[in-house]
Amino acid sequence: MINAETFGQELAGIVKAATTPLLARIDALEKALADMPVPKDGKDGTDGRDGADGSPGKEGAHGRDGIDGKDGADGARGDAGEKGADGRDGQDGAPGADGRDGADGKDGEKGSDGIGLAGAMIDREGGLVLTMSNGDTKALGVVVGKDGMNGRDGSDGAKGADGANGRDGLGFEDMEFDTDAHGRVVAKFVRGDLVKTVRLPGITDMGVHRADGEYLKGDAVSYGGSLWIAQEDGPEGRPDTGKGWRMAVKKGRDGRDLKPKGA
Repeated sequence: MINAETFGQELAGIVKAATTPLLARIDALEKALADMPVPKDGKDGTDGRDGADGSPGKEGAHGRDGIDGKDGADGARGDAGEKGADGRDGQDGAPGADGRDGADGKDGEKGSDGIGLAGAMIDREGGLVLTMSNGDTKALGVVVGKDGMNGRDGSDGAKGADGANGRDGLGFEDMEFDTDAHGRVVAKFVRGDLVKTVRLPGITDMGVHRADGEYLKGDAVSYGGSLWIAQEDGPEGRPDTGKGWRMAVKKGRDGRDLKPKGA
């Protein structure tokens, strides 16, 4: 790696050695000029006579254009030295010959023909079916209703036998009120072997809630000291966390024991 300080010192020494003789020569010339006597003014000479005009000379031949010189290399630029003189411009080179045309490329593969419409028809179901030029068919759905064939009126069929008389419907005279196995109130309609039971809406006390119990809408249970009523058939889980339960009565605070007077 070049040491910048050492390089600068060496370059300054080279410049100094080259300019010292020149500076000495300039000093000597300045001293010689200072020692020369100042010339005195001479007398004015007499004016000479005008000479006769000579005959015009022939026009000389035109000279040929000079050849452009090559570019000179740039001079090295030192720290204290001046930049070297620029070289003359070089002569332009002759134009190069045109290149030959390249060979033609290969033809590309032939593209496939486009698909067009070859025909159309309406099938028996009233749907429009298109036939394409490549043989494919495309169904576009029903566009017109099917024309029915005009058939002959058929003759009336034979009269059927009368059906058996239906049983009379259940009425209030057939109704009685009862309870099911869980104490729910039901309305029971009974006529002969025909029995129909309808559960009446209401609240039924089902006691303490049991995890395996089967509850219907309106069943009331006690759980955690509160009263809960089922809002749908088959409510899920426990009343305090499950779905389908509603608290009807909230548990009150525990009372304090009453001490008898005088105790």
